[in-house]
This record gives sequence, C-alpha cells and structure tokens, in this order.
Amino acid sequence: MTTDSSRPKVGIISTMTELYRPFPEMRPRMEKWETEMTASMGEFADVIAPGICDTREMADRAFEEIRRGGAELLIVFPLTYAESHIVLPALRASPLPLLLLNSQILYDFDADTSGRPFSDNQAPTGFFDLSNALVRTGIPFQVTSGYQGDLELMADLRDWCRVAHVAAQARRFRVGLAGYSMDGMGDLAVDHTLLLGQGGAQVIHVPVSEIGSRAAAASAAEVQRLMEDDRRRFEVDPELSPQEHEVSSRLEHALREIVKDRRLDAFTFHFTAVADDGRIRTLPVLGASKLLAEGIGYAGEGDVTCAALVAMMARLAGESEFFETWGMDFASGAVMKNHMGEGNWRLARKDLPVKLLRAPIGLGDEVAPAVPSLVMKPGEATLANLTTGRGGVLKLTVCEGAVPEMKPIHGVRTPHGKFTPGVPLKEFLERFALAGASHHSALAYGRWGRSLRRLAWIMGWEFESIDAGAVPARSQPSVRRNSR
Repeated sequence: MTTDSSRPKVGIISTMTELYRPFPEMRPRMEKWETEMTASMGEFADVIAPGICDTREMADRAFEEIRRGGAELLIVFPLTYAESHIVLPALRASPLPLLLLNSQILYDFDADTSGRPFSDNQAPTGFFDLSNALVRTGIPFQVTSGYQGDLELMADLRDWCRVAHVAAQARRFRVGLAGYSMDGMGDLAVDHTLLLGQGGAQVIHVPVSEIGSRAAAASAAEVQRLMEDDRRRFEVDPELSPQEHEVSSRLEHALREIVKDRRLDAFTFHFTAVADDGRIRTLPVLGASKLLAEGIGYAGEGDVTCAALVAMMARLAGESEFFETWGMDFASGAVMKNHMGEGNWRLARKDLPVKLLRAPIGLGDEVAPAVPSLVMKPGEATLANLTTGRGGVLKLTVCEGAVPEMKPIHGVRTPHGKFTPGVPLKEFLERFALAGASHHSALAYGRWGRSLRRLAWIMGWEFESIDAGAVPARSQPSVRRNSR
C-alpha cells in the first residue's frame, strides 16, 4: 500500500524586482523575511526554497530544483514588488497546484511608518500583477494572504500543504476489488479508466477464491493471536462461539495478507460475489472493520470510488468511516448510518464497550460473522461523497454537521450512528439528491469542508457544498500539461 507517513513537501519561489539591485542593503532584509517564513512552514512541511529570484532565468532554475525535489505544492511568494514575467514562464510549465502567498512584514501602516518599510512591504503590487497574468494566461491558482506572525495565515498554509500531500498520495492509491460491484446498483458504477485518470486510484482485481485460500492457510497460532487481540479490545459476547470467531479471524488474516502483498490503500467486496465462490463461510466484515480502524479505506458492494474516498479522508483527518445512508430520523433531523457489520471501532462512544457479537445476516454467511457492535461517538463531523457526475466528471459533495449523541438502538447489532447535517434535514436530502450524490459516503470527525474544497480543486473534480447559503461551484482543474 502507498500509506505514507512522510511530511508534505512544498516548493517556494520567492521573488523581487531586479530594479532593487542598486540598493544592496535591501536584499538581506528580504532574505531574512524569506528565511523566517520558510522556517515557520518547516514546522509542518519539508520546504524546498532555492532562494530569491529577480530574473526569469533564476526562476526557471528554481522551478527545476523544486521539480526534481518532488514537491507536491508550488508556492510563489512575492517578498516585495516583483514583475509577473519573472516567474510566468516557469508556471506555464508546472503541473503542480499553485498557491500565491500574498504577505508582508508589517501589520499596518501608521503615521510613524518610515520610508524603508514602504519599499519592504510592497508585495501587493507584484501579487496583483502576477494574479492578473495567471488569469489572462489560463493558469489556475489559489491565494492566501496575511502578515508576519499571522497565525491564521500559518494555519491556512498548513492546510494547503496537508491537502496537497493527500492529493499526491491519492494519485498513487491502489484499491482492491474482490469480485464485482453489485448488479443493478447504478450510483456506484464507475469506469475504472476514468477513476485512474481523474482520481489516480488504480483498481486491483482480487479473486474471491484468494480470500478463501489464504483464510484456509492461516496458521493456528496467527488465528489465535487475532482472537486474543479481539478479547483484549472488545467485550466478546458468549453467544459468539469460538468456532464462529475463528472463521471471521481467518478471513481477517486473509484480508491483511492481501492488503499487504498487493500494496492496497483501500478495498471493497460485494456479499454476493463472496457467497457465489462457495469456499468462504461468512462475510469478512470483522477484518474490514479492523482495517478501517487502521486507515485502510473500505466501502461495501464493490464501490471502489467510495473506498478510495474513505482512504483519502483517513489521510486528511487521521481517521474515517464508511457511511451508508440507511434511513432518515426526522425527530432528530439526522440521517442514519448502518450496513452489514463494517465500522471503524475507534470511532465508537468512549463510555460504552465495543462488543463483538454474532450477527447472522443471511446473505452469503453460512456461519454467522463476528461483528463489532458499536454506536458512533458524538462530535462535529463532515460527510463527503465522491461519485461520477454529469459528463463522466468525478464530483465531490460535502456537508459539515455533527454526529449526535445517541443510545444504541435495541436489536441493531451492527455499527450504527447518525449524522445531523448543518442544514435542515429535508433541505439536506433535497440538495444531496440534486447534487447527484450516491448512498455511500465517507465521514470524518471535524470540519473539513474547506480542505475538501481544496482537494477537489487540486484533483480537478466538480465540487458542491451542502451548507447554509452555499452555491454549487465547479472546480477549475489545476493539473495541466502545458509546455513552454
């Protein structure tokens, strides 16, 4: 799998005008300003900073150094006034997402401001020169603004670096598909070439028989280790027999081996495909749940698109959950999450034990599967949906809201919870449907709407936010194949 614990890698081209060369005392001040900014960014990213550029040739060389260094995000930083033509040719050749850093040393200009700070804090002139040139040239870019020591600016830069890092990882994702996607279920259907071309995720076909053969070959010692791990972690229901627990643990071993050997970042299977093979005695939902808790993306019914998104959300937020929109709770203004036993046990309520139960489903489970029974913990959350939109363009639909506190629903043995959208439930249902969202989503705790909008921009996807006052917007692709 391409799970990458390394930090984001960002390149910075810092610029100023060649007209200031007759004033040699100015350059050291600008170098100090650049060093302070790159040092601050070094707290959360690996920064490639070739130095100040005041000619086109210098900018070209700086960009080449950044390209060779494997940067995931390109930042152009006018330290003071700088002509757009210094850096425009390099930007035309760049495939990297582009962020303009519009910043200055001063917080304000008051009556006591002397002449020198006027020239040292002249960045907006070059910034607007460059932004105009980029718009006219058709080069997509984004902007962040602030001043030296601005905590909001640094938080924004941190987020941009993190999102660019996730996008770079996502373009190398490998998503395992065991069997096939569910017949007749149209909202999760996707052209695998389209998914690779627009999202970077490569679908890796895994024979269902391989799950069965690896499960059968699992050593008794390894199966016992997995079962002991469950006994330490979960409250195992006495109704779950050791034989049933063993069957699910063998399948967990099989999934782990397949994920490791095939270097998968996410995977999905359809219960009918599992049942049709005949050699797998139950559904591998226990293994799916435990791998979800370890950052491996998962989705049901062979939904490779959602499985990839769940993996992206895990990279972005640290943890994520597969969320099937199961039902509507009009009393609480929420949608219900439930499925066939899959759930990230780390996202359970902390005041209730996670139980390991037998949960016969009756869909390809000769033996009742072992299922982590839990209710999701309360907290702010973001629901994200990735599907094929109009014209075959991938579309990311996002809604911020919360997981409300709730008691376990009597009789529901599978992982479940609710999501309360940030708009009234009926409005959410209408707008989610009109956006073309599917019934499979990814959920992460926290407010990630802005970050996901940026991710969609970098990936070149359509984007729509289901929030109060939000207007549907189309992202402008940032990946280009221009040449000088």
